Amino acid sequence: MPTGDVISVLSHGLFVSSGGTCDYPAESDVLLGVEYANGGMTGTFGTPDPTATSVLDRILSAVVSKVQLAGVTVGPNLMPVVKRKLPKKEEKVDADYQVTVSGSENVDATRRIAFGHVFRVEYTVEITLITPNADQLTHLADHTVWREATRAAFMAPKPLAGVPEVKRLEIVEAPFLDRSLLSQGYDYDQIQLTVWTFENRSS
Repeated sequence: MPTGDVISVLSHGLFVSSGGTCDYPAESDVLLGVEYANGGMTGTFGTPDPTATSVLDRILSAVVSKVQLAGVTVGPNLMPVVKRKLPKKEEKVDADYQVTVSGSENVDATRRIAFGHVFRVEYTVEITLITPNADQLTHLADHTVWREATRAAFMAPKPLAGVPEVKRLEIVEAPFLDRSLLSQGYDYDQIQLTVWTFENRSS
């Protein structure tokens, strides 16, 4: 943290005197790329390339790659992993067994973390295994194995490569075999991720 009479005006509106501590980095530290450790988030800030795709799109692509690398099978099938708007199977387009990666219905929330234009953005990502629902037993063991293996992949340190803005990732509660969708003839088994980023929006 920089020294002086006042370090920063934080998101909760408090001034921190020199020698004090806080949960978030001062904007000057973030913009200079100084390493910090706060509230479980560690790393350095990377200014997004304006020619690159959106942060959310890169997060979704990184999740697709991570799930593909996990290489989990259901029965004899290696699951194709696709990025979609919604966790939904398209008849005559998608494979019978498939994993979709999508943003949630309420995908992002922002909070200013330092005086100026640095924000903490919270994204929610859905990873959904979709398989045919022949009865109440078929593929049950496969779904439990897929769920555990996929969850484990995101428990590893630095689980998302190629998205420097990401500072933290957590697995959150999500439905196991969504009851409301069973009547459609498919089982929808979902894991949700909460991903936190630090983003500079000064321009």
